[in-house]
Amino acid sequence: MNYKLHSLIKGWILLLAFTITVGCSSNTSSQEANNEGRKFKAPELVGGKGWLNVKKPLTLKSLKGKVVLLDFWTFCCINCIHVIPDLKYLEKKYGHQLVVIGVHSAKFNNEKDIKNIRQAVLRHEIEHPVVNDADFAIWKSYGVRAWPSLVIIDPEGYVVGYVSGEGQRKLLDRTIAGIIEKHKDKINDSPIALTLEKDKIKSENLYFPGKILASEELKLLFISDSNHNRILITDFKGNVKGIIGDSKVGHRNGTFEEAQFNHPQGMALNGNIFYVADTENHMIREVNLNTRAVKTIAGTGKQVHDRQGGRKGQRQGLNSPWDLTFIKDKLYIAMAGTHQIWEMDIQSQVVKAVVGSGAENIVDGKLKESQLAQPSGLTSDGNKLYFADSEVSAIRSAGIHRGGKVKTLIGKGLFKFGDQDGLFSQALLQHPLGVAYHNKKLYVADTYNHKVKVIHLKSMRIETLVGNGKSGFKDGGRRMAQLYEPGGLSIADQMVFISDTNNHAIRVYNLKTMKLKTLKLVFNSGLKISSQNDTSSHPDLMVRTLPKRVLAAGAEIDVVLDLSFEKGYGLNKEAPSSITVGWKRSKGKGISKRLKKPKTKVSIRTLSHGKTGVIQVKADIYFCQKNGRGLCYIKSYVFKQPVTFSRRSKLRTLKFSLSPKADN
Repeated sequence: MNYKLHSLIKGWILLLAFTITVGCSSNTSSQEANNEGRKFKAPELVGGKGWLNVKKPLTLKSLKGKVVLLDFWTFCCINCIHVIPDLKYLEKKYGHQLVVIGVHSAKFNNEKDIKNIRQAVLRHEIEHPVVNDADFAIWKSYGVRAWPSLVIIDPEGYVVGYVSGEGQRKLLDRTIAGIIEKHKDKINDSPIALTLEKDKIKSENLYFPGKILASEELKLLFISDSNHNRILITDFKGNVKGIIGDSKVGHRNGTFEEAQFNHPQGMALNGNIFYVADTENHMIREVNLNTRAVKTIAGTGKQVHDRQGGRKGQRQGLNSPWDLTFIKDKLYIAMAGTHQIWEMDIQSQVVKAVVGSGAENIVDGKLKESQLAQPSGLTSDGNKLYFADSEVSAIRSAGIHRGGKVKTLIGKGLFKFGDQDGLFSQALLQHPLGVAYHNKKLYVADTYNHKVKVIHLKSMRIETLVGNGKSGFKDGGRRMAQLYEPGGLSIADQMVFISDTNNHAIRVYNLKTMKLKTLKLVFNSGLKISSQNDTSSHPDLMVRTLPKRVLAAGAEIDVVLDLSFEKGYGLNKEAPSSITVGWKRSKGKGISKRLKKPKTKVSIRTLSHGKTGVIQVKADIYFCQKNGRGLCYIKSYVFKQPVTFSRRSKLRTLKFSLSPKADN
């Protein structure tokens, strides 16, 4: 029966596409009439293990008068994720005339649990009803064979057609429009009762953070706060030093405050430039930490299905870039949407596929002939790429030199997964999303097993580093601690920083103490980002020795401080801005004044005729946007003003600019 249903509706979608395309001619009417005898009622939606976004289970009987679109999906699947924007488009266009129902038929064991499906519904911002088809009961009744698959049911409850795969928006749009026109006298335009999962949650400082990048050199963390559509910059203690992005979905370039992203994921750092995989914009963004500017360097802003590439920069379309790593002058991209790894030459701006044919599977061998399955994590030892190939629950490597090959370390196939440590030949993972290379080891975010594992490349073994295998939120020892679908990790200063996605948190595993702690984020703590041209030990300390000045001897000298700010900014009253003004002789001790509150003018008594010395101004100025949103940062200065004192000089004023607008 299922095979018959599958065959019928698969054929019908082709007939319907033809019908809608050519319009309601007598010829197509005849074709429809010839198929009347094959019409059958859609099977009822029974066998589900729970519903989301509605108070009670829906029935097709209760939806009479609606066009119903069933979306058979599983939340690990990149192709299913690509369908979600199409569904949102159709829901917005047709309003209450259309009811989309997500039928979640899980691939992985972890995806059968409705609490995990709920997290996916929130993460992908799904606002239509979703049923947990954990036992494939609805799947089987409709004869479905692949993810994603979509079935259309007319207002009288009859199956109209079936289609599989992504990229079907136009066909579905034409089909739904045709059904509504045909059944316009029977359409029920009243809304169905929804109880959205998003309305049941509280606001978080982080919301489904995807990836994390730790820099030992800068002592900074870069966190892709994916569902807030922004990047956070913090120190290793959790003090937030910068916020990049205005939290609105978009692809705008500009300053940190102006920039917009769409669910960003992986990042890579090269000096004071870092790169962002702007996943749902299908773009690569470049962030300059010195100029505080964001720009697009690759991608058109639209998903493309190109599996070769070769164009430059923004002329080359991308497909769900998920993670990045930088080697020399090349940026490598885990292109989850095409099951490949791409390369961008930073100098030439050429972007092209380098690993994988584009077919989805686990096949080793020559780079272009190999087959990958949704690579979602990427790292390197400087010569070889390592990647988390999530849909085959694998960790694999690719030699990027001439003649390099793809090799699978752990992983056995599209439907072979589990939680097994030990030798590579025995080991099993479940949909890993993150991988990081450190000290000849690989650290793996074994996402659906709620663990972080470590791979010993020399002995070819894998072992659990932290996590007891149960989803939860618990700090402590490695076997007691709990994570919830960690999506990314990075290592610095003997600490493994973990993006604990479904816990909306950053967790830190100390490799020395072997304990897991939660990183507490502290906002409005100032921005400190180092400059490549800065020789100071302080990461944002501007030190300037000024040209010698001749001042009036024995007089009161006014030190004038310019504390003007860019429009919309002002002093942070909650942070301890401080200014110290003083002088000392070339040989001997000096004096200084520490100001309790920032002032614009300070007077000091100078030396006698013929003496030399240095007047010095030290300042730490904290300032923020006046509306309380966006970026707060600190600017630190040390001005050294060599001086000579003379009775002939009448100069009694020195000016120092402490404004972030100044070219200091």
